[in-house]
Amino acid sequence: MTSSSGSIIAERILSLPETIWQGDMECIPAIESVSFQSDALWVFGQHILFKSRDGVNWENLAANLRREGSFYVSSVIQGAADLRIFARTRNGLKCYRWDKWDSDWKALFSIPTSSPGLFSAWTHSGLVMVAKQNPVAEIICRESDAEDRPRWRSALPGSAVHLQIALSGIGLCALQEANITSSSYESHHSAIYSTSDSGQNWRLVATMETMLLAGASIDETAALVGGTGGVLGLVNKCGLLESWKEDGGDIVAVDAAGDGQIAIIESDDEPAAQSLLFRNGTGNWKRNTAAFDGRVQGIKLVAPGKCLVCTSQSIYRCQFE
Repeated sequence: MTSSSGSIIAERILSLPETIWQGDMECIPAIESVSFQSDALWVFGQHILFKSRDGVNWENLAANLRREGSFYVSSVIQGAADLRIFARTRNGLKCYRWDKWDSDWKALFSIPTSSPGLFSAWTHSGLVMVAKQNPVAEIICRESDAEDRPRWRSALPGSAVHLQIALSGIGLCALQEANITSSSYESHHSAIYSTSDSGQNWRLVATMETMLLAGASIDETAALVGGTGGVLGLVNKCGLLESWKEDGGDIVAVDAAGDGQIAIIESDDEPAAQSLLFRNGTGNWKRNTAAFDGRVQGIKLVAPGKCLVCTSQSIYRCQFE
């Protein structure tokens, strides 16, 4: 699938402490995701929430969430008016907005789900939320931040690993452990669904035998997904357009921006053997060897030949060609 292209230049720009105190609790911080929202990079997960304008200097914005003791931030999005985060604390899973006058997070509403966290997207129909790390992908839509009850609820079989819905309501949801049985009685571990009405109705568009682990939006209608066995796939509302298989482990993180697409493949060994895969447009994939301090949790393509890579304990600034 790939041609070898050498190694990447990786500079560690932030390391988390082994433990931190949240109120009267000693907690282990861990990065889970990286996102670009509201003209800034956000890194978040267990007991952490960082923001950066340049990818080098990072501001800790956990603020009053730390006083709740243990907290878990699962999603950061640009809302209709300003930024929203979704965090679970001892008081449940809630949506928050930043109060610039008090320099803290104000709770807007609670989300009625047992899921630890969720994916979220803002559309013309309102705020769409999909439960993650849940055996069933619950889907909840709220018309606004002020309404008391969800506009609608539905569910998809499987555990969501990627959600993208544009303002127009067109979107995709990728799920693992979907266990879809085809007409030939073959069982498929993962599935991709499409929506055109902001998640009220979904249509199965593709199944994959791999266990999907990650996904990233390419444009309004297409996504790059990756999973076990080194499988990558390009999907849209019509189905699986292309697929590739790379030796050496599982695809644990993917991203896309402009004409560029990148992925991290990682072995099951300890320490893990890691490589960065990348391509431009419809060109061939190239492979660069890499070495990070732990398991990769997320990747963000910030410019041609430049990306951020997050392990559970560190953020790296990387260059490749």
